[in-house]
Amino acid sequence: MAHCSFQHVQLKAIVSVVPPTKVDCSASKEFFASEQLYERNKTVLGLGDRYVVTKEDQLTSLDLGYAAVKSLQAKANLDLSKIEGLVVATSTPAFLNPADSFVLQGRLGLPASTLCYTLTGLACNGFLLSLINVASLIESGALKNCLLVCTDTSSTDSSEHNIHHFSFADSASAILLEYTPDVHDMNFVTHTQGELYENFLAPAGGKHIPIEADIVNRVESDPKGNEWRLWDDLTDGLQVLTFVTRSMPKIMQELLELTQLTYDDVDMVAVNQSNALYIRTVGQITKVPRNKLCSAQTFTRYSNTASGSVPLVICDQMQGLGQCLFMSSGIGLVAAAGRINLQGVQNFGVEVMPEIPKKRSRAEEIEYWVQRFHQING
Repeated sequence: MAHCSFQHVQLKAIVSVVPPTKVDCSASKEFFASEQLYERNKTVLGLGDRYVVTKEDQLTSLDLGYAAVKSLQAKANLDLSKIEGLVVATSTPAFLNPADSFVLQGRLGLPASTLCYTLTGLACNGFLLSLINVASLIESGALKNCLLVCTDTSSTDSSEHNIHHFSFADSASAILLEYTPDVHDMNFVTHTQGELYENFLAPAGGKHIPIEADIVNRVESDPKGNEWRLWDDLTDGLQVLTFVTRSMPKIMQELLELTQLTYDDVDMVAVNQSNALYIRTVGQITKVPRNKLCSAQTFTRYSNTASGSVPLVICDQMQGLGQCLFMSSGIGLVAAAGRINLQGVQNFGVEVMPEIPKKRSRAEEIEYWVQRFHQING
């Protein structure tokens, strides 16, 4: 397992933003075998509300990320002209090329000297794994500060006619990190098992199976009527659970040994908010005391927002805390644990996106890029 430690990186400010459209879990009731089964799952999994992007508002992860940074700029009195780095973590990029970080840099008007890159496909591990990258840049002296934007529109990854659709929602978090001369310990442990990839992936959409005419109208259904397309996530829940139960106790034990801490030494332990059952299971197998484990209330309020899941917990439940531990598992291939000191962080909580930017319709957007093609190619 990989061990990473940093001493001079401080999380200075954080805010999370969700889109304006809110729906509740009852919208997926029809895909359960019975009313009784729906109510049981609602209680066990902690189902509640979801904030999602819609076809009408046409919001992307890039739009949500922009809104989060602008909110942080206003609330923290942030001078964007002094930002040296921008890292975007997303599994739902607005563009395949160029990287969303480049486009976001332009939209925000950040200096041309800003170091930008995008980390994709990290799912619920987007925050912790990206934080390792950002901390490395700052600790090495390459950057004095960096904006980390964790943004996903996960609700768009699953068919609306799928029982798993209710588990996913959308959000963006903007996090400012800076160099500090004081000792400010930050530690991470990771465990990766990429050989399990066939159990957790979206087969189509990349260069492996490009989206072409032969799959556009192909829809598979299970006996309950749940639909699946080749570009939707294909997840073996049993394999996910097996990976989590094997990996989480190991990485948490190694993190405690690395930091020489016990649960008594920390204010709170947070787990990525996949659902209430997952949080309870991870808490139990890692032996986190109940009074130290963040509840599933963030999942009930906002659902699973992938890379924004852990930042949402910080904004929703961890204001005014100090030493905290974090755990996350991304699509059953990577488990990560981290120790972060939240002392003095400007935590601006969670806000609903105040307004939807005016955008071209889908038809207008398609026509715009067709015209650009002809302009470029004569």
